[in-house]
Amino acid sequence: MTGDRSLLSRLHRLGGLDFHVLTTLLLRSWQIVAGGVMILFLPVWLTKVAQGYYYTFASLVALAVFFELGLHVVVTQLVGHERAHLTFGLDGALSGDPRHLDRLASLARLLRRWYRVASALFFLGVGAAGLLFFSRNPALPPREWVAPWLLLVAAASGILYFSPILAFVEGLGRVGQVARMRAIFSVLGYLAMWTALSLGGSLWSVWILPAITVAGTAYWLLRHDRALPGLAARPVAPATERIRWREEILPLQWRIGVTWASNYVILNLFTPVIFAHQGAVEAGRVGLAFSVFNAVQLLGMSWIHARTPTLTALVASGDRTALNRTFRAATARSTVFVLAAATGIVLAVWGLRVLGLPIAARIADLPVLACIGTVSVANTLIYAASTYMRAHKREPTLVTSAVGAVLIGSMILLVTPHGILPAMILYVLVTVGVLLTWTGLIFRKHYR
Repeated sequence: MTGDRSLLSRLHRLGGLDFHVLTTLLLRSWQIVAGGVMILFLPVWLTKVAQGYYYTFASLVALAVFFELGLHVVVTQLVGHERAHLTFGLDGALSGDPRHLDRLASLARLLRRWYRVASALFFLGVGAAGLLFFSRNPALPPREWVAPWLLLVAAASGILYFSPILAFVEGLGRVGQVARMRAIFSVLGYLAMWTALSLGGSLWSVWILPAITVAGTAYWLLRHDRALPGLAARPVAPATERIRWREEILPLQWRIGVTWASNYVILNLFTPVIFAHQGAVEAGRVGLAFSVFNAVQLLGMSWIHARTPTLTALVASGDRTALNRTFRAATARSTVFVLAAATGIVLAVWGLRVLGLPIAARIADLPVLACIGTVSVANTLIYAASTYMRAHKREPTLVTSAVGAVLIGSMILLVTPHGILPAMILYVLVTVGVLLTWTGLIFRKHYR
């Protein structure tokens, strides 16, 4: 028994695998497994054209970033700073300095009002935009995609509504609990969607996963969260200390919002443009490739994501030594993992093509995969540096992200219609040569 504990202790020191990191890794690992299942069975479940619709649906739903504008990132940072002065009671409710409790209560009310409007606007705006886009590029009859599209957007609206609430809970230090909940309902959602796909549901199956995610999140918050109901019921008088959107949220949110909107252009614009110019089949191949590498990147970022509340708390307490040590360890583990996994994916697809397996034809060509894998490693480093700087309530990469979005967006619109590989090569050059280099120079000043 002692030897087992000693081994676990060594693994914890080497891998940083506490409960929060481990559950986040389990969630990301499941997403990798689910992505692998999609790679293996999507050619069986969907036609080449339907696969193109599937991934273009996903790219358009990602427009939610323009309605959320990075607010959940700000929420995690703000709550983490306030949480450093509070404690959890045996009943799960927060207690401590009334000033910090009042500030959190005011934030909870603000988020509820903001996201009711944002989720409604998302459904109306993106739903209509998708109908217009696919009507102009018809590859399937409307009866096969209109209703699935609207159901998907409705479910995505629910996810958008719950996004800040979960960010609030994570900021309170419950990253692992939220990750565990997400993993459970992700498993249930994928299993239900796969069942529907295997029974011939085609695009009618795509809304099932987000719908189960929304229902599961609502159930979990109702049953397991005690802090938010207590804060929501806390009276906040006009003279009470409160978080004010204009002074404390907007200065950081608009910067993060621009950054995240830029990231949409950088990460999600390829598939719709390819759909419009190269057709649904090619959009499906490239969309599948991006989906796989995004899953790898999310898994690799688990070490950094799980340490976000810790980083903000260390900034609030002024412990720079522990802050930098924690950051270095998380960043090293994330980067090594993404690099190894990206290399493994390229080699695996190469092996499938050597064996002549038909499934290899459903994913992008090897040079395109290598480009996307390189970008994934670079984006992991950019994310780590950005998280460190945001822990200080700063967003100094605003101009960097905006310039990168303009360069990559222009390249996608101008070059992709004439060839996918040239566009991907330019994608790598801009990401590594401009975004990563520029972010690194800014980060060095903050780190020192």
